[in-house]
Amino acid sequence: MYRENTADIQALVDAVNGMTASLINAYTNAVILDFSRELANELGKNSLITFSPKNIHVDNRFWYNPQLNFKYYMVPGILVILVSMIGLFLTALNIVREKEIGTIEQLNVTPIKKFQFIIGKLVPFWVIALFELAFGLLVAKLLFQLPIVGNLWLLFAFAAIYLLVVLGLGLLISTLAYSQQQVMFLFVFSS
Repeated sequence: MYRENTADIQALVDAVNGMTASLINAYTNAVILDFSRELANELGKNSLITFSPKNIHVDNRFWYNPQLNFKYYMVPGILVILVSMIGLFLTALNIVREKEIGTIEQLNVTPIKKFQFIIGKLVPFWVIALFELAFGLLVAKLLFQLPIVGNLWLLFAFAAIYLLVVLGLGLLISTLAYSQQQVMFLFVFSS
């Protein structure tokens, strides 16, 4: 800037978090403006150094989905919602239905242990949700041409862990609710 009165500056900002990106952009503008003012004062009033925010060129690039194909965002999101609903909603509804029709009291007098009852209620929904994930990925690949990149075993491992957490949340909701309607309200408010 001393010699040519112009300089190009490139700042790459990851805008995954829009608030952080706009804050970084504002700070960058402030630093450049302060530097330009100091340089203009140092060189004197006759210097041609000027800076205005209109000289900033913003070039937006989307690295994951450059064509902005909405299917690449919507299909995985819907798949996660469906898997979560199987794990949370149906688990809680199933156990609360047992409370409503009175079979929980009948199970209390049988020699079955509580952890066996819980495992018997949770494992089927865990397996169903994993099958639903596999079927959803197959549909996403074949019907929507969604590129599935990465290790599928790792995806299923993390999905299995995620489902354990969701099943636990469904179990928690089932202990708090006494009717299926309460389960629906708790499900809506917890998600």
